[in-house]
Amino acid sequence: MKLPKGTLTGSMKILAPLLIWMSAGWFSYPYLIGYIYDAVGESIDIEELRTFSLIMTVVCLGLGILFLILGVKGPKLDEDDFKRMTGQLVMCEHCRLEMKKEVSTITCEHCGKFI
Repeated sequence: MKLPKGTLTGSMKILAPLLIWMSAGWFSYPYLIGYIYDAVGESIDIEELRTFSLIMTVVCLGLGILFLILGVKGPKLDEDDFKRMTGQLVMCEHCRLEMKKEVSTITCEHCGKFI
């Protein structure tokens, strides 16, 4: 499986608008709930709900802006870096060259020494 370059930055670009949209939802939530409860005739502690909604709005908006900045200006991650992170590539301790990690990998394919 070949991963495209910038996989993590691509994920950030997808998550950023979703988090910004979620912050808009959290901002409008107490007003919509207040309207619904008034229409039904029930009472609710709207100040507690507004406080929680304000906190979630700030958190989601902050994360959305951070993810947007990282998605646009963040470091690009190529396929070899990703394979090193997941352990699919190993480095020989003798010759310092990388090779694919497989079940049958006991010796280095470059220098022939045991890993």
